[in-house]
Amino acid sequence: MRTTDPLNLLKNHGGNPGSLALALGLAENDLLDLSNAVSPFAYPLNDFPLQRLAQLPYESAQLGDVASAYYGVKPSQLVAGAGSQQFIQCLPMLRQHSTVLLPRLAYGEHAHHWQAQGHRCEYYDNAHGNTHDETLHAAIEKYQPDVLVLIHPNNPTGERVSQQEVLGWHAKLPAGGQIIIDEAFVDVQPEESLSPLLPVPGLIILRSAGKFFGLPGLRLGFLLADEHTVARVASALGPWPLNSLAQWAGETMLADEYWHKQARERLIERALHQSACLQPLLSAFSESASFTNFFISMQMPHKRAEWLCRELLCQHIAVRYYHQHSNYACVRIGLTASDRDLDRLQSTLTYLANIQEGLSSRAI
Repeated sequence: MRTTDPLNLLKNHGGNPGSLALALGLAENDLLDLSNAVSPFAYPLNDFPLQRLAQLPYESAQLGDVASAYYGVKPSQLVAGAGSQQFIQCLPMLRQHSTVLLPRLAYGEHAHHWQAQGHRCEYYDNAHGNTHDETLHAAIEKYQPDVLVLIHPNNPTGERVSQQEVLGWHAKLPAGGQIIIDEAFVDVQPEESLSPLLPVPGLIILRSAGKFFGLPGLRLGFLLADEHTVARVASALGPWPLNSLAQWAGETMLADEYWHKQARERLIERALHQSACLQPLLSAFSESASFTNFFISMQMPHKRAEWLCRELLCQHIAVRYYHQHSNYACVRIGLTASDRDLDRLQSTLTYLANIQEGLSSRAI
C-alpha cells in the first residue's frame, strides 16, 4: 500500500485532520490542526429543521434578504452557492479564452480552474508584500489581462487593496474585462470590503460564510456583482445549488448581529494575543511575517519551510505550506482555540527556534 507523505497534505488544502492523522499514525484528537484558517469559534447552530430535507431546495427569498443586509448590496446583486469555491470553479467556464492575471502566492484553486478551462494565466509577484500599486500596474501593462484576480486580504500573505487601487486597475482593463476579488477573510473588518464599489461593471466579489462563522462544512458562499453578471452565474449554477440546511443556517446566522459583534471582538482579541506570544519567535524562521485576524504567515526559502513543516508534524502540529513561488514558500498558522493549544504551539516553536539558530542557513 502506498504511503501518503503528510507534507503533501499541507500543500493542497488545510483542514484535513483525518487524512493527516492517518498518515502520521495518530488518533485524530492527538493532532493540533492549524492548517486551516477558519475561525475556531463556530456559530452555535441548533435544532436543524430536518423537515426541509423533504422538499427541493429552491432559492430562499429570506436568505437573499438577510444576505443582502449582511453584505450591503441589493438582493439582485448576489447569488448563493455551495461556498465561494463553487464560484471559483464556475467563473472560468463563463468566458471565452482570456488572459488572467493572478497573485503568485495565493489560494491555488483560482489559478487551477482558470488553467483547467484553457485560459492563459500570468502572475504578479506578491512575495514580501510586493503587490500594489506599481508592481501590479507594471504587470497589467506587460500582460494586458482580460481578468484580474485579487484576494483581499490575501491568503496567505495578508496584503489588502483599496477602492482607489481597484478603480485604477479596472480602468486599465479592456472592454468586457473583469476584476474578481476573493474576500473570504474580510468579515472581521467588514468596513474594508470593496462591495460599496458595486455595481461597477465587471467587478465580482466572492464571500465565504465558512471562515468567519467557523462552519466550512456547511458549504455556503455568495457572489456579489452587477445584476447581469449575477443572473448569468445563477443560470450557470442551475437549480438547487445550495442545500436546504445550508439555506436555513444562512438565514439564521447572517441575521444574528449580536453574535457578529461578539465574534469579531473575540477573533481580534485572540489574533492579537497569539501574535504577541509568537512574534518574538518568528524571526528565527522568517524576516517577513504577516498577521491577520485569521492566521499568521511567514515567507521563507523552500528548504526551510519544508524543514519547519516536517518538524511541526513530528510534534503533531499541522500548518499550511504554500509552495507556488519559485524563490519563497509561505507557512501559514491558523488561530488556536485555547490558551492550552497556544502554549503547545509556542513551546514547540521555541524548541524549533533554538534548533534553527544552531543550524547554518546553508543546511536549512
